[in-house]
Amino acid sequence: MKKAKIVSFCGIISALSVVFLMLGSLISVMDMTMAVVASILLLVIFEEIRFKCFFVYFVTIVVGALICPDKLVVFEYAIFALYPIVKLSLEKAPRIVSLLVRISYSILAGGGTVLLTSFVFLSDPNPTFDIIFLAGLLLIFILLDVAVKRFIKFYRQRLRKRLRIDKFFD
Repeated sequence: MKKAKIVSFCGIISALSVVFLMLGSLISVMDMTMAVVASILLLVIFEEIRFKCFFVYFVTIVVGALICPDKLVVFEYAIFALYPIVKLSLEKAPRIVSLLVRISYSILAGGGTVLLTSFVFLSDPNPTFDIIFLAGLLLIFILLDVAVKRFIKFYRQRLRKRLRIDKFFD
């Protein structure tokens, strides 16, 4: 019975994530916001059942790529969804190691995005825009870091008890 509950919970979170990605795809101004909201939903799975969250991550990417008309939202989700998991995985690591890994992740994600837009989407290289884009993306990762920290604290202290998720898996 417990495995059926876990699968159903993962399916619900994955479907809700795809709905947020679809909203971001339809309302183009909110594409990055909805990708971040969908990635924060992944925190609930990671907090409850740890590494089964990668199943939800991959299912959300595949279904989102099939359904969403704007594939950029799915790509943004693929970048942003791993960051909260990296942050929570390094919770017990020394502070300097955690900080270095998170900064490295954000720089690699930003560099990968610039390379992808240059070579896959065949946009003209513009070094000034790339530097501004990377600075903006670093700012977004800093804001995401703060949002993840506050959400996980709120989830552990209040939301988990109110939603009775702890009793769902017993």
